[in-house]
Amino acid sequence: MLRRPVFPVNTMPCVRDAQFTGLRDAARPPRSIEGGLIVSRSRWSQAVQASASSKKPFHALDERRLQRVLQFVDENLQNSIALKDLAAIANLSPFYFSRAFRKLTGSSPQRFVRHRRLEKAKEFLVDGSVSLADIALSCNFSSQSSFTRAFTRTFGIAPGEYRENHSLARKQP
Repeated sequence: MLRRPVFPVNTMPCVRDAQFTGLRDAARPPRSIEGGLIVSRSRWSQAVQASASSKKPFHALDERRLQRVLQFVDENLQNSIALKDLAAIANLSPFYFSRAFRKLTGSSPQRFVRHRRLEKAKEFLVDGSVSLADIALSCNFSSQSSFTRAFTRTFGIAPGEYRENHSLARKQP
């Protein structure tokens, strides 16, 4: 009985190259009846790499869709914004939208929305006429303490201190 050569999957150049190029449906190189390779592994891996490099990257979350999502976020910071709502605006599935958004912006949609809310809260704090509890509720935080905790973690300073520092800076010439 003839024995086929056994190669660990990750050491065969053709399979390893297919794994690293992201080709999930890449077929293994053809084998003859005896188990030997018909096409050399190097030629097959070159063909796999060529087919992977010839594909142009496709981003379903293009600039127009991203701008619609960002506009929706800015207009609805005071409301509850779910991932499925953002994905629906971009006409994508929530899973794909989340991955594409993170790839384009560098942060997850939820983190982006929270950061935009905190930036809006900074504007209210500099204004100085609104209490911390009202700012927390207007930026859709569940309580003043959760707002204070998120603000401190993000900016490294408590909202009250931030307000004091910026109100002093406005008063000084």
